[in-house]
Amino acid sequence: MKKILTLIIICSNITYAKEISISFDDAPMRSMAFYSGGQRTIQLIKTLKEKNVDEVIFYVNPGKIKKPEDLKRLQLYHKAGHLIGNHTFNHLSASKSSTKDFIDSVIKTDQFLKKNKLLSPYFRYPYLKRGETIQKIRKLKKSISKLGYIDGYVTIDNYDWYMNHLFQKSLKKGIKLNLNNLKRFYVESLMKSVTFYDELAQKVLKRSPRHVLLLHENDISTLFIGDLIDELRTKGWKIIAPGVSYEDPDLSMYPDVFKHGQGRVVSKALELGYPGRISSGYENEKVLDSLYSKYEIE
Repeated sequence: MKKILTLIIICSNITYAKEISISFDDAPMRSMAFYSGGQRTIQLIKTLKEKNVDEVIFYVNPGKIKKPEDLKRLQLYHKAGHLIGNHTFNHLSASKSSTKDFIDSVIKTDQFLKKNKLLSPYFRYPYLKRGETIQKIRKLKKSISKLGYIDGYVTIDNYDWYMNHLFQKSLKKGIKLNLNNLKRFYVESLMKSVTFYDELAQKVLKRSPRHVLLLHENDISTLFIGDLIDELRTKGWKIIAPGVSYEDPDLSMYPDVFKHGQGRVVSKALELGYPGRISSGYENEKVLDSLYSKYEIE
């Protein structure tokens, strides 16, 4: 009996995997105040290689490709071993477009990525919005699945895009920034989101699933992705391939709920009737404004 009890305890601990993959939305993003588009791609590839992260996924909008260099950036990500997923042609919102227009945008991207031999079979909804009615959500899900796509959900939602907005705003004003404090602001804020959604998942699923972190292909993520990876590993997280995350047995099942905009852990919580708090508090512009000031970045 003692041996059986020990085995149960060991197996229970194994279920809390602390595994996470990394995804970047909206590639190829334009040149910004810190990096040009080309510099950003080279730096991201370099840092991921230095940190021994062999595979992340970039969800792309081919409508942003205005010149050959933009396509080359996607080709460089692919050549470096990273995945390229479909994010619609022009970052179309499923909640603000017709079903036909949305699917046409998915198909147009599908054709572009196949033509350039870049496509991995993952699709992510822009803004994480899946439609303004449950009927439309179900219809789009069915249509996109018929095209051969795996749902590219996220589990760790955050406002890294707004953190980058604050960074860009300061740069454009010509303000001298404390980059070490900016790094702390970025890494610590994201780690709070990682911790919150993992704890929520453990309450809802009774285990730590294989997570998917949402980031954007912007300046602030490029500047500090190495520091974020280091902090994740320091806290016991293992960086895994996106395809492994998307095989998680609980989260790969599409919840039949209206709310999907905070990611799969929250939609799963709503499906199961979880009554507790479902927001980290860091998906709030006023909170991030306050923290940006508190960290004395400017």
